[in-house]
Amino acid sequence: MACDNKVFFLPVNTGYGKSGNPDNRLIDFHRERSGNGIYCSIIGNVVTPKGFGSNDYCLTITKHKNWKIIAEEILGNGSVPGIQLSTAWKNYKGNQKFVSSSSDDFSQYTEQFLKVSCSEIDEVFDDFYKGVNLALNAGYKHIQIHAAHGYLLSLLVDSVFCENSHYTLTKLNELLDYIRSQNSESSVRFSLKVGIQSIDKIRQEGISRILQLNSDYFDISFGFYNINKHLIYPTSVSMLKSRYDNSIALANQYPDKEFIFSGKSLVNFEGKLPSNVSLGICRDLIANPKYLINNTVGCENNKQCHYFSRGERSLSCKKWLEKN
Repeated sequence: MACDNKVFFLPVNTGYGKSGNPDNRLIDFHRERSGNGIYCSIIGNVVTPKGFGSNDYCLTITKHKNWKIIAEEILGNGSVPGIQLSTAWKNYKGNQKFVSSSSDDFSQYTEQFLKVSCSEIDEVFDDFYKGVNLALNAGYKHIQIHAAHGYLLSLLVDSVFCENSHYTLTKLNELLDYIRSQNSESSVRFSLKVGIQSIDKIRQEGISRILQLNSDYFDISFGFYNINKHLIYPTSVSMLKSRYDNSIALANQYPDKEFIFSGKSLVNFEGKLPSNVSLGICRDLIANPKYLINNTVGCENNKQCHYFSRGERSLSCKKWLEKN
């Protein structure tokens, strides 16, 4: 698979751990999915020390030795070791359905966070700093801050959901500057579209503010996890094309910013990506760790990787397991 742009193995929540700490499955998983043309391999949806996971099987960043071992394995294979830090909130419950069955579910985002105070935002960022320092000490050289999919930061950075979003963005920018001062790259994952037309119409200014952050990369995603997962994990040609078109438009609008595109490795689309775009691949590399060398084998949308939605404890993949 020829690609002149950088390639990231994007974060995925695997559930490969015990009591919140990574086990040997996660070590093996990222050992296989680093090197072979992958610029950066990012461990997915790791909860900050006092944060809250999107499900009961999420891992938490700690001083556990396996965090350092994974970083060393990724680096030893020639890729940049990355980690995505995230938090939901107390009593958050991830929806197992792909599409919410209740039109009232969106109220959980539009009501409870609007009046969050600056002191409460400070507490959130104190926890992120602790998580970042643990990750840096373990050897991670790319830190992604998860501000997408309806998790806590995605609400706090957006004026639609939080009246103190300007303060949140200031605190986030300070955190990104700190990461850079520690000789590590940063990225921010954000949802370009929520998936509710009335909401998306009034989010343009908020997106512009996010893109003023001092992040090395902006990882473009879509959707809120508890509303419509199909926007996060598109499969149809029409959804993939819409995602691609919206991402291209944004990259062209901000040529001085570096973006990460995702969406089934964009195999349905031809043409050269803009120079300010890196390619993010997840499901195809889950199915075939050597996908960049041989892309004849990739994801077949069996959906076993969506373990939580299937009532399982950890990720699996039919194609990957066939080869092992």
